[in-house]
Amino acid sequence: MANVYLVPPKGVHPVNVRFSFSGLKKGETLSILFDRALSIDGHPLPLPPISLRVVELVKNSQPTKL
Repeated sequence: MANVYLVPPKGVHPVNVRFSFSGLKKGETLSILFDRALSIDGHPLPLPPISLRVVELVKNSQPTKL
């Protein structure tokens, strides 16, 4: 699902994202990239990836909000 939010200078807008971690194994590390998700005047913001490491597997877990 794609949405565009216009935020005024120094403004904020909360955004919820969901990911399915199905298929990941304990000890794996994944990176979430938002570098093309946020832009100013059509120019992507140079954001570093968010890294997550799987430390515990939970059966029948629901998608995680970040």
